[in-house]
Amino acid sequence: LYAEAGLIYRDTKDYIKRGLDVLGGTSYGYYENHGHVRTKGYNLSLLYSFSRWFDIGGTFNSIDTRDYEKFLAGSSLQESMHYKVRMPNLPYRYANINANFYWNDLFVKGNVLSIGYDSYWQHDFPLYWENLGDKDSKNMVPEQFSHNLSLSYTMKNGRYNVSFECRNFTDAQLFDNFSLQKAGRAFYGKFRVFFGK
Repeated sequence: LYAEAGLIYRDTKDYIKRGLDVLGGTSYGYYENHGHVRTKGYNLSLLYSFSRWFDIGGTFNSIDTRDYEKFLAGSSLQESMHYKVRMPNLPYRYANINANFYWNDLFVKGNVLSIGYDSYWQHDFPLYWENLGDKDSKNMVPEQFSHNLSLSYTMKNGRYNVSFECRNFTDAQLFDNFSLQKAGRAFYGKFRVFFGK
């Protein structure tokens, strides 16, 4: 059994902020210097392994990144309306879990069949400043919960590996940080050969 906890504190000057804008009906992302930002948070990790057959683990993260630029850029008099407000377009609460089953020495000694499951959860978060606009009609990146499955067979003590993966097998609607929809259910296959000693 393995457990870990961490605290996060970061006081950032010249923070680079990602933004989203619309020009001529086309949305595009950009980066800009923002000034003073303060980040506080924590993360928790847990992993349990049973012999060479099974392991399960997960992490939970809560990260609160807020604007600490008290006055508008280029002005020493006008106070920023975003002061101490959470930075936009950043997930602030998310978690993942994974579980793996290993069948060692399957068919031949040194070969391993592994079956894995992992999932990712992310709380919804605002695309723009959360203190501006109507709360009911605010642009949000929605809450997301994705599930993936994998199957791999390793031969000759790792020299050869065949793997198959199904990502987002529930075909959930997933979005990136600009609220653009990601691809749905997808299947992947891979064959790997290790040429080292």
